[in-house]
Amino acid sequence: MKLKHKLLIVIAALSIAAWALPAAAHGVSLWAYCEDGKVYVEAFFSNGNKVQGGQLIVLDSKGDQLLTGTTDDQGKFDFEPPVIDDLKIILIAGEGHGAEFELPKDELQQAAPQPTPQATPQQTPQETPGQKPESTP
Repeated sequence: MKLKHKLLIVIAALSIAAWALPAAAHGVSLWAYCEDGKVYVEAFFSNGNKVQGGQLIVLDSKGDQLLTGTTDDQGKFDFEPPVIDDLKIILIAGEGHGAEFELPKDELQQAAPQPTPQATPQQTPQETPGQKPESTP
């Protein structure tokens, strides 16, 4: 009787594990980073497939919606952030799949494009009226 009871427990455990396996195989990941004033987003399933046509929602630190977008065939989307703030990026990948990514304000500030220094024109000494230019020996 004890052997039969143990066998039922093992079968039940294997059934539960097999039932949970498909859910684990379809996990979704979302990743975002900043570069040169843009936010780049990449979305993919745990099996490596790209999330194509995934809906993205970008929220500010107050939870207000800033923009929406859709991932391309490579699971990518990029945008220029309308504000420098903590951002929450939400992915809706369909069939109950989704993910969130939080991008801190300091990463946006560090990746903001730096102004290009403008060259200052060389100034040449001007002659004062009645003064002769200096000559070099």
